[in-house]
Amino acid sequence: MNKKIQYGAASFREILETGSLYIDKTAKIYELITKGSRRFFLSRPRRFGKTLLVSTLSEIFQGNRELFQGLSIYNTDYDWKPYPVIRLSLSTVAATNAKDLNQSLIKLVADFAEINDYQLNSTFSSSCGDYLNDLFKYFKKLKQQVVVLIDEYDYPILKNINLDINSLEEIRETLKDFYSVLKGNTDSIRFLFLTGVGSFSKTSIFSGINDLSDISAD
Repeated sequence: MNKKIQYGAASFREILETGSLYIDKTAKIYELITKGSRRFFLSRPRRFGKTLLVSTLSEIFQGNRELFQGLSIYNTDYDWKPYPVIRLSLSTVAATNAKDLNQSLIKLVADFAEINDYQLNSTFSSSCGDYLNDLFKYFKKLKQQVVVLIDEYDYPILKNINLDINSLEEIRETLKDFYSVLKGNTDSIRFLFLTGVGSFSKTSIFSGINDLSDISAD
């Protein structure tokens, strides 16, 4: 049966539900989520399927097994336990200074919380890190581990790479505040996956999360 190809498709569910061609990568994904490290970083150029991979991981960790019928992971011993999935894409953050970046990250987290009916306590006078930490506090009260999927983690840096060094450093510090929350909530994270175009170690992602596995070369 002929299947159509969706160029640039980034939604796993959409590809499956429209009967489009999907090259089954779930055997590798199964290995990723069940063996060894549970915290990963992946760097790839644009249009290499990073967002589609994030979408696929999101569907798996939400326990949507029937969506994967006919694919490799469907008949494995994976337990399909549903987890709350904190999925954020920084590609929507359009800020050219640290103050606006902080407010944009706050809005990103707040919008995500509102869509999913999560109740946050932080105010817009708080830092972006406070907002992200509030999400973790919410699930800690429910005694639930969460899955964290962050796409385009480096977009605020790449977008502003031509700024003066001081302005870029302020942006870096804002991102450091945001990502350092992940280290402080390690015990609450069942699985962590960050992806982007570049590898900027000074955003504190690598220094802040000691067991983050860089699979970019794999």
